[in-house]
Amino acid sequence: MMKLGVVILNYKSYDVTLDCLAKMEKLNLVDDIVIVDNNSPNDSYQKLQVMQPGHRWKLLQSGENRGYSAGNNIGIRYLMEHTDDDIIGIVNPDVSFDNEFLRQLRDAFAAHDEYAVLTGVQHRKDGSVSDRAFWPALTRWTTMRSNLWLLNKIANHQTEYNSRFVRDTLLQAKGQKLIEVPVVEGCCFFIRRRIWEQIGLLDERMFLFFEEDILAHKVHQKGWKIGVLPQASFLHDHSTTIKSVYSNLQTELLLLKSRGKFYRNYLSRGFLDNLGYTLSVAIFYLEKCALIPYHWLREK
Repeated sequence: MMKLGVVILNYKSYDVTLDCLAKMEKLNLVDDIVIVDNNSPNDSYQKLQVMQPGHRWKLLQSGENRGYSAGNNIGIRYLMEHTDDDIIGIVNPDVSFDNEFLRQLRDAFAAHDEYAVLTGVQHRKDGSVSDRAFWPALTRWTTMRSNLWLLNKIANHQTEYNSRFVRDTLLQAKGQKLIEVPVVEGCCFFIRRRIWEQIGLLDERMFLFFEEDILAHKVHQKGWKIGVLPQASFLHDHSTTIKSVYSNLQTELLLLKSRGKFYRNYLSRGFLDNLGYTLSVAIFYLEKCALIPYHWLREK
């Protein structure tokens, strides 16, 4: 029988994490649970430390916050060094699921050797399917286009595009027990232990954003598949959001920085591709400067 371990990354929201842990400990299909406090600036680590005795989860601390990838890698390394878990899940504290969800995942991993990464369908608190449940693989053009606000506005807003992609994929998959998708969101996914051994862990050059796209890129390069189980669902409450940590401008600049790293390290074929991307960044800044009066008027 496959064994399953889970990594939960905490940053400031110890109350949400403790609620998640209370639910997770009731799931008999979870063999190991590791919490990594990502150097929270509040008393999260101390609060979790006080609550740890008598529970079956292991608490670790990062020492410094180097982002989503580096924080989760601490938990992944611990599970790989100290357990014999066959499947490792990366789960946000504001995610919840039940034993049936895990049973379907475990059975699918056992039945489909070609799949490296599996998850269920992500739902919001209101019951609707998230438009970020999964998405198409990024290309050089779609990555550059993400820098161009006006073109995105005229051509095809990204959220609307993702919504249609998720909806159409699930409609076409009616009756299927497993569907192949290009990329799944990082809030809740499960991966075979031996895949980490093949591709390395999450890319720690990325502080935030594009971790899922990089993981998918590496998985597909090795000939593996990524899948979603249409009958298995989990709830993503979004009780902790990036807006509580960064302003809109900071978020956009962080996105831009991460997008550039992803493009140059995983998509670019050389000088001309890099030149094209640099031009898209220049247009990004020009558009932002031109839009300052527009945003100022909207706030008024």
